[in-house]
Amino acid sequence: ICLNLFKRGLMKSDPFIDTKLRWKNSTAEGLTESDLEKLMKLDVKLPRMQKVLDRFIVGSFSGMSHTDISKCTRDDLVKNYGSEELWLKVRRKKTNGICKIPLLPPVKAIIDKYANDPKCIAGNLLFPLVGLNIVNTCIKDLAILAGISPEVARNLSSHSSRHGHAQQLLNHGVSILTVSEILGHSNPSITKKIYARNSFFYVAEDMKKFTDKRFPKVKIDGEIQIQRNLQD
Repeated sequence: ICLNLFKRGLMKSDPFIDTKLRWKNSTAEGLTESDLEKLMKLDVKLPRMQKVLDRFIVGSFSGMSHTDISKCTRDDLVKNYGSEELWLKVRRKKTNGICKIPLLPPVKAIIDKYANDPKCIAGNLLFPLVGLNIVNTCIKDLAILAGISPEVARNLSSHSSRHGHAQQLLNHGVSILTVSEILGHSNPSITKKIYARNSFFYVAEDMKKFTDKRFPKVKIDGEIQIQRNLQD
Protein backbone atom coordinates (compact mmCIF):
# COMPACT_ATOMS: atom_id res chain seq x y z
CA ILE A 1 0.00 0.00 0.00
CA CYS A 2 2.78 2.43 0.95
CA LEU A 3 4.64 1.74 -2.29
CA ASN A 4 1.47 2.37 -4.26
CA LEU A 5 0.89 5.69 -2.49
CA PHE A 6 4.54 6.65 -3.05
CA LYS A 7 4.27 5.97 -6.80
CA ARG A 8 1.13 8.07 -7.01
CA GLY A 9 2.87 10.98 -5.29
CA LEU A 10 0.66 10.81 -2.21
CA MET A 11 3.65 10.03 0.03
CA LYS A 12 7.07 11.68 -0.02
CA SER A 13 8.87 8.41 0.59
CA ASP A 14 8.24 4.71 1.14
CA PRO A 15 9.00 3.95 4.82
CA PHE A 16 9.55 0.27 4.00
CA ILE A 17 11.86 0.76 1.01
CA ASP A 18 14.84 -0.81 2.79
CA THR A 19 12.81 -3.56 4.46
CA LYS A 20 13.37 -7.08 3.19
CA LEU A 21 10.79 -9.77 3.85
CA ARG A 22 12.04 -13.28 4.46
CA TRP A 23 9.98 -16.42 4.15
CA LYS A 24 10.04 -18.57 7.22
CA ASN A 25 9.07 -22.17 6.61
CA SER A 26 6.13 -23.05 8.84
CA THR A 27 5.80 -26.46 10.41
CA ALA A 28 2.70 -28.21 11.62
CA GLU A 29 2.27 -30.59 14.52
CA GLY A 30 -0.32 -33.31 14.93
CA LEU A 31 -0.79 -36.22 17.28
CA THR A 32 1.48 -39.23 17.00
CA GLU A 33 -0.19 -42.47 16.00
CA SER A 34 0.14 -43.85 19.53
CA ASP A 35 -1.55 -40.77 21.04
CA LEU A 36 -4.27 -40.92 18.40
CA GLU A 37 -4.91 -44.55 19.37
CA LYS A 38 -5.38 -43.44 22.99
CA LEU A 39 -8.02 -40.94 21.89
CA MET A 40 -9.82 -43.50 19.74
CA LYS A 41 -10.03 -45.93 22.67
CA LEU A 42 -11.45 -43.31 25.02
CA ASP A 43 -14.89 -44.15 26.42
CA VAL A 44 -16.92 -40.93 26.32
CA LYS A 45 -20.27 -40.70 28.08
CA LEU A 46 -21.46 -37.20 27.14
CA PRO A 47 -22.99 -37.00 23.61
CA ARG A 48 -21.52 -33.57 22.90
CA MET A 49 -18.02 -34.70 23.87
CA GLN A 50 -18.46 -37.83 21.75
CA LYS A 51 -19.32 -35.68 18.73
CA VAL A 52 -16.17 -33.62 19.31
CA LEU A 53 -14.08 -36.78 19.50
CA ASP A 54 -15.70 -38.25 16.38
CA ARG A 55 -15.05 -35.04 14.46
CA PHE A 56 -11.39 -35.05 15.48
CA ILE A 57 -11.06 -38.68 14.35
CA VAL A 58 -12.64 -37.83 10.99
CA GLY A 59 -10.07 -35.07 10.49
CA SER A 60 -7.26 -37.39 11.58
CA PHE A 61 -8.12 -39.93 8.87
CA SER A 62 -9.25 -37.62 6.07
CA GLY A 63 -7.22 -34.42 6.41
CA MET A 64 -10.36 -32.30 6.14
CA SER A 65 -10.62 -29.01 7.99
CA HIS A 66 -13.37 -28.28 10.50
CA THR A 67 -15.29 -26.22 7.94
CA ASP A 68 -15.10 -28.90 5.26
CA ILE A 69 -16.22 -31.63 7.66
CA SER A 70 -19.23 -29.48 8.56
CA LYS A 71 -20.32 -29.15 4.93
CA CYS A 72 -19.92 -32.82 3.94
CA THR A 73 -23.20 -34.19 2.60
CA ARG A 74 -24.29 -37.65 1.54
CA ASP A 75 -24.05 -36.45 -2.05
CA ASP A 76 -20.28 -36.13 -1.55
CA LEU A 77 -19.89 -39.91 -1.28
CA VAL A 78 -18.76 -41.22 -4.67
CA LYS A 79 -17.39 -44.43 -6.11
CA ASN A 80 -13.91 -43.74 -7.39
CA TYR A 81 -13.04 -44.61 -10.99
CA GLY A 82 -15.85 -47.12 -11.36
CA SER A 83 -14.79 -49.23 -8.38
CA GLU A 84 -16.99 -50.19 -5.45
CA GLU A 85 -14.81 -48.28 -2.98
CA LEU A 86 -16.37 -45.12 -1.57
CA TRP A 87 -14.47 -41.83 -1.61
CA LEU A 88 -15.34 -38.35 -0.48
CA LYS A 89 -15.42 -35.69 -3.18
CA VAL A 90 -15.35 -32.39 -1.32
CA ARG A 91 -15.03 -28.80 -2.52
CA ARG A 92 -12.82 -26.95 -0.03
CA LYS A 93 -14.31 -23.71 1.22
CA LYS A 94 -10.89 -22.07 1.65
CA THR A 95 -9.57 -22.62 -1.88
CA ASN A 96 -12.72 -23.73 -3.75
CA GLY A 97 -10.68 -26.66 -5.04
CA ILE A 98 -11.95 -30.24 -5.27
CA CYS A 99 -10.48 -32.88 -2.95
CA LYS A 100 -10.87 -36.60 -3.57
CA ILE A 101 -10.36 -38.38 -0.28
CA PRO A 102 -10.30 -42.17 0.18
CA LEU A 103 -12.80 -43.26 2.80
CA LEU A 104 -10.68 -44.96 5.46
CA PRO A 105 -12.33 -47.40 7.93
CA PRO A 106 -12.47 -45.01 10.96
CA VAL A 107 -14.24 -42.35 8.88
CA LYS A 108 -16.65 -44.85 7.33
CA ALA A 109 -17.50 -46.18 10.82
CA ILE A 110 -18.40 -42.66 11.99
CA ILE A 111 -20.50 -42.01 8.87
CA ASP A 112 -22.40 -45.24 9.56
CA LYS A 113 -22.77 -44.24 13.21
CA TYR A 114 -24.69 -41.06 12.32
CA ALA A 115 -26.54 -42.46 9.31
CA ASN A 116 -29.84 -42.42 11.22
CA ASP A 117 -29.21 -39.27 13.23
CA PRO A 118 -32.33 -37.06 12.77
CA LYS A 119 -30.37 -33.79 12.49
CA CYS A 120 -27.92 -35.28 9.99
CA ILE A 121 -30.80 -36.64 7.93
CA ALA A 122 -32.61 -33.29 8.01
CA GLY A 123 -29.52 -31.46 6.77
CA ASN A 124 -28.35 -34.26 4.46
CA LEU A 125 -25.09 -34.18 6.46
CA LEU A 126 -22.58 -36.95 7.04
CA PHE A 127 -21.46 -35.64 10.42
CA PRO A 128 -23.28 -33.74 13.21
CA LEU A 129 -22.52 -30.06 13.52
CA VAL A 130 -20.30 -28.88 16.37
CA GLY A 131 -19.01 -25.34 16.91
CA LEU A 132 -15.32 -24.73 16.28
CA ASN A 133 -14.79 -23.13 19.70
CA ILE A 134 -16.36 -26.15 21.38
CA VAL A 135 -14.08 -28.52 19.47
CA ASN A 136 -10.95 -26.51 20.25
CA THR A 137 -11.82 -26.41 23.94
CA CYS A 138 -13.11 -29.95 24.45
CA ILE A 139 -10.43 -31.78 22.47
CA LYS A 140 -7.85 -30.62 25.03
CA ASP A 141 -9.91 -32.09 27.87
CA LEU A 142 -10.46 -35.32 25.96
CA ALA A 143 -6.74 -35.65 25.31
CA ILE A 144 -6.00 -35.32 29.03
CA LEU A 145 -8.63 -37.95 29.83
CA ALA A 146 -7.05 -40.26 27.25
CA GLY A 147 -3.69 -40.04 29.01
CA ILE A 148 -1.97 -37.74 26.52
CA SER A 149 0.64 -35.47 28.09
CA PRO A 150 -0.59 -32.01 29.17
CA GLU A 151 2.14 -30.38 27.06
CA VAL A 152 0.72 -31.99 23.91
CA ALA A 153 -2.92 -31.64 24.94
CA ARG A 154 -2.84 -27.89 25.52
CA ASN A 155 -1.64 -27.28 21.95
CA LEU A 156 -4.35 -29.39 20.33
CA SER A 157 -7.03 -27.83 18.16
CA SER A 158 -9.41 -28.97 15.47
CA HIS A 159 -6.73 -28.25 12.86
CA SER A 160 -4.29 -30.59 14.62
CA SER A 161 -6.24 -33.51 13.19
CA ARG A 162 -5.56 -32.30 9.63
CA HIS A 163 -1.86 -31.95 10.39
CA GLY A 164 -1.82 -35.37 12.03
CA HIS A 165 -3.28 -37.03 8.95
CA ALA A 166 -0.65 -35.47 6.71
CA GLN A 167 2.08 -36.67 9.07
CA GLN A 168 0.66 -40.20 9.09
CA LEU A 169 0.68 -40.32 5.30
CA LEU A 170 4.25 -39.05 5.05
CA ASN A 171 5.44 -41.39 7.81
CA HIS A 172 4.15 -44.34 5.81
CA GLY A 173 5.83 -43.32 2.59
CA VAL A 174 3.02 -41.53 0.76
CA SER A 175 4.44 -38.95 -1.65
CA ILE A 176 4.16 -35.19 -1.16
CA LEU A 177 2.13 -34.99 -4.40
CA THR A 178 -0.50 -37.43 -3.11
CA VAL A 179 -0.65 -35.73 0.30
CA SER A 180 -1.07 -32.38 -1.44
CA GLU A 181 -3.99 -33.73 -3.48
CA ILE A 182 -5.74 -35.15 -0.41
CA LEU A 183 -5.26 -31.97 1.61
CA GLY A 184 -6.49 -29.87 -1.30
CA HIS A 185 -3.44 -27.61 -1.47
CA SER A 186 -3.26 -25.53 -4.63
CA ASN A 187 0.41 -26.42 -5.08
CA PRO A 188 2.57 -29.29 -3.73
CA SER A 189 5.20 -26.72 -2.72
CA ILE A 190 2.76 -25.48 -0.05
CA THR A 191 2.56 -28.99 1.38
CA LYS A 192 6.32 -29.33 1.34
CA LYS A 193 6.88 -26.01 3.12
CA ILE A 194 4.42 -26.88 5.88
CA TYR A 195 5.52 -30.48 6.33
CA ALA A 196 9.16 -30.17 5.25
CA ARG A 197 10.45 -31.76 8.44
CA ASN A 198 8.16 -34.74 8.06
CA SER A 199 8.98 -35.26 4.38
CA PHE A 200 12.30 -36.77 5.48
CA PHE A 201 10.43 -39.90 6.54
CA TYR A 202 9.65 -40.88 2.96
CA VAL A 203 12.97 -39.52 1.68
CA ALA A 204 14.76 -41.85 4.10
CA GLU A 205 12.61 -44.78 3.00
CA ASP A 206 13.29 -44.12 -0.69
CA MET A 207 17.03 -43.80 -0.04
CA LYS A 208 17.01 -47.06 1.91
CA LYS A 209 15.44 -48.82 -1.07
CA PHE A 210 18.07 -47.28 -3.36
CA THR A 211 20.94 -48.25 -1.03
CA ASP A 212 19.72 -51.83 -0.66
CA LYS A 213 19.52 -52.19 -4.43
CA ARG A 214 22.71 -50.33 -5.36
CA PHE A 215 24.86 -51.75 -2.56
CA PRO A 216 23.31 -55.12 -1.65
CA LYS A 217 24.50 -56.89 1.50
CA VAL A 218 25.64 -60.50 1.09
CA LYS A 219 26.91 -63.02 3.65
CA ILE A 220 30.43 -64.35 3.11
CA ASP A 221 31.99 -66.75 5.66
CA GLY A 222 29.50 -65.65 8.31
CA GLU A 223 30.32 -61.97 7.90
CA ILE A 224 28.15 -59.36 6.22
CA GLN A 225 30.00 -57.49 3.50
CA ILE A 226 28.81 -54.93 1.02
CA GLN A 227 29.11 -56.03 -2.58
CA ARG A 228 29.20 -53.09 -4.92
CA ASN A 229 26.75 -53.53 -7.71
CA LEU A 230 28.32 -51.77 -10.67
CA GLN A 231 25.65 -52.78 -13.10
CA ASP A 232 23.19 -50.15 -14.33
